[in-house]
Parts: sequence; C-alpha cells; structure tokens
Amino acid sequence: MDFKNKKPFEIFVAYIVREKKLFIIDTICAVLVAAIDLAFPYVSKNSMQTYLPQSMYKTFFVVMAILAAAYVLKAALYYVITVLGHRMGVNIESRMREDLYSHMQALSFGFYDKNRTGTLMSRLTGDLFEITELAHHGPENIIICALTIVGSMLIMFTINWQLTLVLAVLLPLCLWFTLKCRVKMKDANMEVKRKMGVIYSALENGVSGVRTAKAFANEELEKQKFDAANDMYRGAKKEYYKTMGAFMSGMEFTTGIMPVVVIAVGGVSSFVRDGQYQLYVDALTPDGVGELYVAFEQLKDKLNREGLFDPAHKKPLPLYPRRIAIVTSSAGAAVHDMIRILRRRYPIAKVLLLPVRVQGVEAPPEIVGAIRYANRWQLADVLIVGRGGGSIEDLWAFNDERVARAIYASEIPVISAVGHEPDVTISDLVADRRASTPSNAAELAVPDQAELRRKLQMLAERMCKSQQHKIDGYDRRLRELQRKRVLTDPMAFLQDRSMQLDLTQERLVSAMERVIDRNTRRFTHAAASLDAMSPLRVLRRGYCVAQKADKTLLRSSTQAERGENIFLRLAEGSLQCQVMKRGEEHEESNL
Repeated sequence: MDFKNKKPFEIFVAYIVREKKLFIIDTICAVLVAAIDLAFPYVSKNSMQTYLPQSMYKTFFVVMAILAAAYVLKAALYYVITVLGHRMGVNIESRMREDLYSHMQALSFGFYDKNRTGTLMSRLTGDLFEITELAHHGPENIIICALTIVGSMLIMFTINWQLTLVLAVLLPLCLWFTLKCRVKMKDANMEVKRKMGVIYSALENGVSGVRTAKAFANEELEKQKFDAANDMYRGAKKEYYKTMGAFMSGMEFTTGIMPVVVIAVGGVSSFVRDGQYQLYVDALTPDGVGELYVAFEQLKDKLNREGLFDPAHKKPLPLYPRRIAIVTSSAGAAVHDMIRILRRRYPIAKVLLLPVRVQGVEAPPEIVGAIRYANRWQLADVLIVGRGGGSIEDLWAFNDERVARAIYASEIPVISAVGHEPDVTISDLVADRRASTPSNAAELAVPDQAELRRKLQMLAERMCKSQQHKIDGYDRRLRELQRKRVLTDPMAFLQDRSMQLDLTQERLVSAMERVIDRNTRRFTHAAASLDAMSPLRVLRRGYCVAQKADKTLLRSSTQAERGENIFLRLAEGSLQCQVMKRGEEHEESNL
C-alpha cells in the first residue's frame, strides 16, 4: 500500500475496507447486542407493570422466554464478535506489518541514520499491537456505546423528558472535557512511545554489542546508558499517568455530580384544610451508591475484622509454576487472552481451565466448587480466579462471602483478576495477589521466558568467566612451579638440603655439648656446697654425735643421767658408752 499523501485515519480505514466482510458481520452483531441490552429494561419494566398487575401470567412468561432467548442470542453474538473481531485484527496487523516491512526496505540510508533501530522495532511491535486492538475493539465499542447512549436517552425521554433534559446538559460538559484532555493525553502518549523507542535502541545496542562491550570491559558504561534511557521512559510514563489521572478524575467529577442527590422512596400526602403537602420518606439511598455498594462495604468491614485481608496470611506466588489453573468462564475473551499470554511468556507450564459461570446467582457456588476441587486434588501451583470487565452487578459474584472464604482457605496461592484497573472486589482483597486485569494476572503468574533466557545467558557467561579465571590462576601457579629449582635441577636441590642438614647437625651437637658442660659445672658446684655442709665432714675433723637409746641427740650433759648408756657416732663407726660422771659447764667450755 502506498502511504504517501494519506492521513493516518485514511490508511486505517483502507485496511478495514479490505476486511469489509468481517467488519460488516462484526458491526451487525454489535448493533444486535446493543439492541438487546436496550430492550431488556424497557420490556421488563412494561411486563412487570402491565402483565403482572393484570394477572396475565401466560403473556408475562412468554415475554420472559423471549428475553431469555434474546440473551442466548447475545451470548452467541459475543462469540462471533470475539472470533471474527480477533481474526480481523490479526489480518490487519499482518498486512500492516508486511506493508511496513516493504516500505522500510525502500527507504534511504539517511532515514536509518536519523531514526534509531529501537524506535522502528517499537513501531513494528507495540504500535502494531495497539492498532490491532483498535481495529478489533474500536468499531464495535463505538457502535455499542453510541447506540446505548442514544437509545437510553430516547427511552428515558419517554419516561420523564424533564429529567432527561437535565441529564442531557451534562453530556456536552463530558464531551468538552474529553476533547480538551485528549490533546494532552495524545502528546504524553507520543512521548512515552518515543522513550520506548529509546529503550528498544538501548536494548538492541546492548544485546547485539554485548560481546564487544565485554571485550573492552564496558559493561558498566552500557548499564549506565540503559539506566538513563529507562529513567527517561519512567519519567514520560509518570507524566502520562498524571495526564490520565487528571482525565479520569475530571470525568468522575463531571459524571458524578448527580450522586449528591438522594432518591427518596415513599409517598406524598396532602393536608386539605391548610393546602399543605407532606412527604413521607420510607427509605433513603444515596444516588450512585445503591444497595449493592452498601452490601459491599458491610461485607468488606466484616471480613476485615475477621482478618481475611491480613497481609500475613497471603502466600507468595511460586517463581516457576509447573501447572496453572484458571477459574473463569470458557466463553469470555479474558480466558483466551490469559492463555495466549501464558503460552507466550512461559510455554513449559501446563494450563488447566476450570470453566464456571462468572455472573448470576449460580456463579458463586460454581466458583467455590472449582477452587475447592483444585485444592483437593492439587491440580495447580497457582490459581487465577476472575473474569473480564463489567458493571458492579456483573462482577457481584466475586463480592460473595462464600467466594471470599474459599479463596482465603485455599492452600494454593490465588491471583484475583476481576474486571479492569478501577474495579475492586472482595476477591481482590482476600486473594494472595491482585491483578489489575486478567492479562496482568497471566503476567504475574509466570516469568517471562525471554527474561529467563537472558538471565541464564548472563549466568552462563559469568560461570565461564569465573572458570576461566580459575584456569588462568592454576596455569600461573603451574608455570611458577615449573620454574622452581627442585624441578629444574633436582640434584642441586638435594645437595643444598644435604648441606643444610649437616650444618644443622653440627649446630645440634655443639649445642648439646654446651648444655652438658653447663649442667656438669652446676652439678660440681652443688656437690661441693653439699659436701661442705655435710655432718660427715664435721665428724672427720674429730667430732662425734651423742645420742640416747631412743635416738635423741644430746646437746647438754644435763640430758644424760649417770649410768645411762649413750651412743657416740664417729666419722668411722660408733661407740656405746656408759655415763660415769657429768662435768660442769665451765669444764665443758674448757674442753
């Protein structure tokens, strides 16, 4: 296709025209869905206000049967919309990718010098995916929403034209605010796309040139470049979310002005005499809140007091689950999106679908039964419980107390994926992990195989580098050992050791001789000192030692009695003597 001199909208319409058969069928189905949704409240109101008060039960049940058949038809129409819409989107994406690739082949070298590879990859991947989603969901959503708004206004006009006119005043306000914020959101989104292109370029350069970077030890520089690009993308994303937040808050304000009004349910009576009217109010319900909201807050407060929302009870998700069980409707688009993402991110995991109804009075028991069944037979490592978006009435099955307690009692970690980002249910609060959308739940449940491959490659490179470092160290040690003298000249090494041994032996003998001489001198000196103090040496000089018969030494003559036998110990031998006479002390001193 020739892209020159054509506006983006014209190009987009041209691709849709090529799929006009699928587009026409999708459009007809969308119109019929909107008509069924518009007909239900109008027909049910007239049936309950006309047929039942008049006891026309047969007619009433016939009308209800027709409505039931209409909703069976609606389900079939949604199936057709989902299948054919996605087929149309895939065909458009494929043709766009082929045309873009052919167009890029014809571009000049200057174009590729000015544009980064990452930016082009972002166009071929992310932008094309968004265009595909637009081609699939855009026309049907516009048709359904437009018909719903116009039809609702017409129906309300037939009921109460005054209130309808009051409501219609708000529509231009919402339209004006939407158009005003659209420009800012468009600029912010384009900035995000540009920053995403920068990240893709950094990734492409980093991955393709990783070997060069490692060869020149530039890993840290490449990491800094990527971090800078990532910071710019994060900043652009923050600005985009700020703009989106302003838009959502403004829309919530413009569409939520009416909740300040309350609906009074009761009756009016008149006091005829004074011409006064009295309003008897039986119940008051805040407009825009309703009974469902009150029931939601009451159940939320009850379960919170019981500790069902306690973060300490929440179980961590497995890093590498082998089996994943999805508890949702088999007919919804959400299950197909989850299965597609799971197969793309982590194809080795086994995905098990536990089909249940996700809307109506039968839905809570089926959801509880599926959760208990999965836990009883340990069918999975992680459970995904949820459905696609809808009104609070459509999502009410996940605000059921039975469902909340089943999720709380589940031994398998549970991811709650109900509706869109703003939708918060009791299941989200009880579950181990809340996902903003079913697609986000699939991303949380499993890791990305591309990221795992990158980590494994990085670990393998680190391991190889570590082993090579060890081998280099061992090689250096081996070369050092090879240069040792014991290996180069063994005999000389032995001679040196022999000489060292002889020298040590000589030193040992000399030290032993010195020790012996020193100890000999010490012994001789001690012997001489001992001999000088020996009593035998005194006896050899002519002295003797006198002892009584009981070996008591005699130190004075008074100790011995006349005629007593005493023993004299001499230097050589001993004598036994008898005391004949005791001398005087002065005589002893003369001796």
